[in-house]
Amino acid sequence: CSMQDLLNGGMKLHRDIMFIGFDSDILVNTSLMNMYSRCNNLKHAWKVFETIAIHDIVSWNAMIDVCAQHDQSEDALQLFGEMQKNGVVPNKVTLLNMLQACTNEIGFSQGTHIHNDIVARSLELDLVVATALVTMYGKCNSLEDAWELFTRIPERNLVSWNAMLASYAQYGTVEQTFALFEQMILEGDLPNKVTFLSMLSLHQSKPCVPLVGRLHSFLLSIGLDKDVSIGNALICMHGKCGNLKAARLVFDTLSERDVVSWTAMMSVYCQEGLHKDCHLLFEQMQRQGIIVDKMAFVIMITAFSNASTLHEGKMIHSHVVQSNLDSIIDVSNALVNMYGKCGSLDDACTVFENMPTRGVITWSAMLAGYAMHNEYDIVLQCFEDMQKIGLKPNHVTFLSLLSACGQKGLIDKAYDYFYSMKA
Repeated sequence: CSMQDLLNGGMKLHRDIMFIGFDSDILVNTSLMNMYSRCNNLKHAWKVFETIAIHDIVSWNAMIDVCAQHDQSEDALQLFGEMQKNGVVPNKVTLLNMLQACTNEIGFSQGTHIHNDIVARSLELDLVVATALVTMYGKCNSLEDAWELFTRIPERNLVSWNAMLASYAQYGTVEQTFALFEQMILEGDLPNKVTFLSMLSLHQSKPCVPLVGRLHSFLLSIGLDKDVSIGNALICMHGKCGNLKAARLVFDTLSERDVVSWTAMMSVYCQEGLHKDCHLLFEQMQRQGIIVDKMAFVIMITAFSNASTLHEGKMIHSHVVQSNLDSIIDVSNALVNMYGKCGSLDDACTVFENMPTRGVITWSAMLAGYAMHNEYDIVLQCFEDMQKIGLKPNHVTFLSLLSACGQKGLIDKAYDYFYSMKA
């Protein structure tokens, strides 16, 4: 059943609980908060939390965990502060939840404070806590801190190895990641599915092809290459390496394919400029009854982003509307970009005007379309409109602006934009 079906069932259960008078029970409320969190409904999770008359450590921990699970770091930090103001002392579970919430540069400072608290409680080398610290430092792009702590864990397990590998895969080098992978095996910890998914998520755009081939061979030897999640990641990795043949082989040998498998292979074709192959796969996907998601549409729209494929792009746009996905900002951004590149500025403007929300990517795509077709006065006007609503421009915005200023002979203005970009 769908997430909406699960939510509807959960809300009915919540009403039944209120009817029989169990809604004041702290454990029941905690379970309700977790249920709403799993249904991606933070609004109702907050409502349950706010109806609790007296919060104990369990309810505070539950709500902090909900915020951490949904990347609401600031809310988690605020709850952590309020909890202590109310005289509730954080426990090990609180600290673990907070470490999960401190997963970016903004949360790094708070994460180090929590680390100090952990040291004061003599919990730093507790295996679970130490692994959470490694994950926190890794996600905050502080690899030296993550590595220093990892090396001091007295008895590492597969979870701690995976935490360090994930950190290197995200922010380290290919060589660092593979060296750690080999060290893990030498020390007797055999990799699992989580390990390989981390290895296959290497952030670099062009991972070392021989190393990826070795990893694929390892997966073949233990039979994990047929797992759909692993297979999808392999398709993406081979695509990053420009190895179309290997990516297609993985796709063809998957015993089961989900929508991610299809979109991953379509993305590889699109990256290689093989737009007809991408379209054929899209049609095959539909014939097999796979429900087309927003990612598949974004890939197809991107594939048709040139003047010679405007007709096909419009057909995809019609399909988007029929699927009720035209209000999704990622899809609309792709449509604005496609119409702009195809020279159909009226269509780009129509999509732009009909969007319920517009972000910097939306505006930048619109500016790029106008700049590409020499509508430089409109570029400058659009930028002024963008500034009025407080949107911070990105590098695409500035490229369009600099192009417009160059063509209009506005050299001083171009310098102003250039220096504001550097600032």
